[in-house]
Amino acid sequence: FFFKQKTAYEIHRRLEFRRVLFRSRGDSAWIESLFRDPASRLVPVWRSRNLVIEGETPEAVLLSTTEVQVSTSTMFLGLAQGTAYFAADFSPLEEPALPGLFARGKFIDLRAVGAVMDRQHGALLAYARGLAHWHSRHGFCASCGAATVAAEGGHVRQCTRSEEHTSELQSPMYLVCRLL
Repeated sequence: FFFKQKTAYEIHRRLEFRRVLFRSRGDSAWIESLFRDPASRLVPVWRSRNLVIEGETPEAVLLSTTEVQVSTSTMFLGLAQGTAYFAADFSPLEEPALPGLFARGKFIDLRAVGAVMDRQHGALLAYARGLAHWHSRHGFCASCGAATVAAEGGHVRQCTRSEEHTSELQSPMYLVCRLL
């Protein structure tokens, strides 16, 4: 049997998940209004693990953005069928500080359950985990060493000292996927 290898673009297109264009991600007021919408969903990430309800078919836990108080910066993932999705990385917090999250499910490595869960939810969890991982590795400016802060909905890291910025689109992993 021969399977056709799918490019990242084909996989992304099939998910029916629309990442917002660059100019929209820069509109912080629009992103804030989406975050305050009770229909918007939050994908929690904790220490490179996603919140999942275990079972024969594991289910992603997607919280309402209004029911969780987020002390970390959020990342705007995009829109799917009119619903805005955000991710928040709770990794700096210890387990006792997150009783509300641990009561809803279990933080599990996506590699253990991703193959048997809903494809769209699995892709959403992978995207949230990947973006959280990228943020954890780009906390300092590559040019001057100053701290960076999240900007443009969490898709850019801006240096606090210089004009430098880096985007997750400049990441070698993303560039390799674009070339395939």
